[in-house]
Amino acid sequence: MLRLPDGAGLQVTGPPTDRALWAAFPAPGGPVLLHGRAPVLAPGGAGLALGPTWIWGPRLRVQVDAVQVTLGRDALHRRLQTLGAPNDQPSSALDPRAPREAFLRARRVALPALAPVWALLGALLGGGLGGRRAVLAGAAVVGAALWLLRTGELTARAGFLAPWAAAWAPVAFVALWAAWAWLRLPPGRDAG
Repeated sequence: MLRLPDGAGLQVTGPPTDRALWAAFPAPGGPVLLHGRAPVLAPGGAGLALGPTWIWGPRLRVQVDAVQVTLGRDALHRRLQTLGAPNDQPSSALDPRAPREAFLRARRVALPALAPVWALLGALLGGGLGGRRAVLAGAAVVGAALWLLRTGELTARAGFLAPWAAAWAPVAFVALWAAWAWLRLPPGRDAG
């Protein structure tokens, strides 16, 4: 639930394909409740556009085809963009204090750093093992790294591991395998 300074509240529920927005706004005669379908940011970021919507208030109960909720252009407005999946947001919009969003920020740096380490590991395995064994060993390491990434994310979201450590653990894991493959490479034989 997102609380606005004036006492209004917004909450989005449901799967991405069938989202619903519940909102409560203060009014002179009493609170106004709003239940709208398919919320999206309005063009220009001025607020939210909703599909079919029910509105309840003092002596009011009406259903309309579309509603636009206008919000001020203050710093709080940027937080409304997180109504979508956190991975859809730019890194600057993610909250570093929220474990899941801090993990996503760290993962956005760690995964590109992992690419050259995977390439090095593949070259070393190919030079040391050759053929099918290198493909099988590489696939096992990649599968284990992806499992470690997902397990680390869940552990970080539960608060048992720092988000940066969960995001960088697969990089360290693959780097250790690359170091092992480097040491196992037969003398006089290079991976190139």
